[in-house]
Amino acid sequence: RSSDLDDRSDGERESSNTAEAAGTTRRERRRPLPSRDAETDAQTSPSSSATTTNAAVYPGELCVRGLELALASMSIGERCVVRVQPTYAYLHPRARPCPRGVDFEDDVWLDVESVRASSDATRIRIDATRTRTDGARGRTREGEDDDLAPHPVVHKTVTREGEGWESPRPPFEIVLELVGRVCATDEPNEEGPNASSVFAPRTRVRCVSGDGTLPAPLSAAVDTMRVGERCVVWCEPGAYLEDVVVGDSRVPAAGVAAGVEFELALESMVHVRDLFGDGVVFKRREKEGAGEFPADCPVHDCACRAHFSVRVRPSGLSGFSDDDDPVFDTRDALGEPLEFTLGCGTLPEALETSFRLAVPGEVSRVTLNDARHPRHGYVGEDQPGAAAVFAALAKFTGKETVALEFVAELVSFDRPVNWHRASLSAMLDEARKLKDEGNELLAGGKLALARSKYEKTVRNLEGLRGLDPAEHEAVYDLRRKTTLNLAAALQRSGEHAAAIARLEKLLDEDPDDAKALWRRSVSFLATHEHARARSDLSRCAEIDPSTAEEVRAQLRRVEQREIEGVARERAVAEKALG
Repeated sequence: RSSDLDDRSDGERESSNTAEAAGTTRRERRRPLPSRDAETDAQTSPSSSATTTNAAVYPGELCVRGLELALASMSIGERCVVRVQPTYAYLHPRARPCPRGVDFEDDVWLDVESVRASSDATRIRIDATRTRTDGARGRTREGEDDDLAPHPVVHKTVTREGEGWESPRPPFEIVLELVGRVCATDEPNEEGPNASSVFAPRTRVRCVSGDGTLPAPLSAAVDTMRVGERCVVWCEPGAYLEDVVVGDSRVPAAGVAAGVEFELALESMVHVRDLFGDGVVFKRREKEGAGEFPADCPVHDCACRAHFSVRVRPSGLSGFSDDDDPVFDTRDALGEPLEFTLGCGTLPEALETSFRLAVPGEVSRVTLNDARHPRHGYVGEDQPGAAAVFAALAKFTGKETVALEFVAELVSFDRPVNWHRASLSAMLDEARKLKDEGNELLAGGKLALARSKYEKTVRNLEGLRGLDPAEHEAVYDLRRKTTLNLAAALQRSGEHAAAIARLEKLLDEDPDDAKALWRRSVSFLATHEHARARSDLSRCAEIDPSTAEEVRAQLRRVEQREIEGVARERAVAEKALG
């Protein structure tokens, strides 16, 4: 409390007004703080502002915001008394829980000595990078404000840089070497804790990121490491360490009070991805390829060449065995790599997506936990291996969940046009190719895939800038044709509102586009907007007289639909009124 130690002169008080406005006051230590024994003997009611302490108050719990501000202006070797006002202590929005014996409205006096500092340490908030077995990261409990909640932190100092750019995340498989020590509690030891302070001997840990094998402080630090990296992680002292267990070793009481540090080395990391985030499809990298992820991956639609095999088993079994014969293998069936175009539905979605996230030469094991999944699995007899897979699935009962395992190797792929660097002619050729692929899919009744092709084409063309009049005309002509085809795909899917929105963008640019007016009249008719359908058809005949006969036939359909609609409404009304 300020009344306990405020023996400053009037001049000292005046000179510290500016600092107090910020919530902290720092001055050289003049007299010792009350001894712990004296403080412990003091009796205080919960509502009182008199200070008491408790043996369970850890240094980490005293790292209030005001202390952080004061440390920023201290030099190494300096010792001072810091007074922190309540708004920068335990009334601060990001304050840690108030220790027992301290009132929220108390001023906090801290006797601080700056011993060492490291500019290389990275501060990692544990809960902010918390991992869970379901793969979620950085989430808080329902109703909890992540920005305002208090979080323990760890401090990581890199002693050897790692390779690459990726860090572990659920469900990556990692191999880690670690050793845990209790921090020295007496004079600073520049050489680090001695051997007698080791509580977790050097060991190698194999686990899945986020599966709970590593305690939260270590998991938070490991999630920021790269393969080959070595670092020292210091965990602030605090009650949260009481529950930290590394292997069979629990953090001792001395570590809870003084903090612990771990030497970590990330030896290896196996990429495992939940491809769609729904826990159905997992891709595990078995063999590294040539190239960098994702720059050298066929993320965009292009021609690919690949090998794959597929095995079938009940989901209840422990796993697939390499001794099990695959029901289909491209090496046996074709003798050469399968060539296909991404985005055309040639392969099951689970397998195609895994190829999009692979580099040439990479071998991956892709597990589809539900072989009958309506989206991720086999959906057509024309897909390679479908007949063999369906025959194998027929041996299982309909109630039994069956899994598929693909062993997939991306051999090579044709790099698509770079829409940021290529010439306009190359980009237009690529756009026509995508449109033609969409036309084939539309003719084959694959409406969703056709729509995706058209949307990608329109999006690419809309992004072009800096065109001269002739170039603009060429781009507009191709974009118009693609948009009209996209509207047709949407209409066949029953998405007439989306089709109208696309067509109206064309009509905003050219109100006399007869084909766009005709297509829009079709959607107006489907949505029972008969007057607007007539208006578009009449306008279409005015612009293009050659369509007059077709327009008259369509107007008769509109009139017939309107008569049928009125009759249905009358019948419903008569039935409702008895």
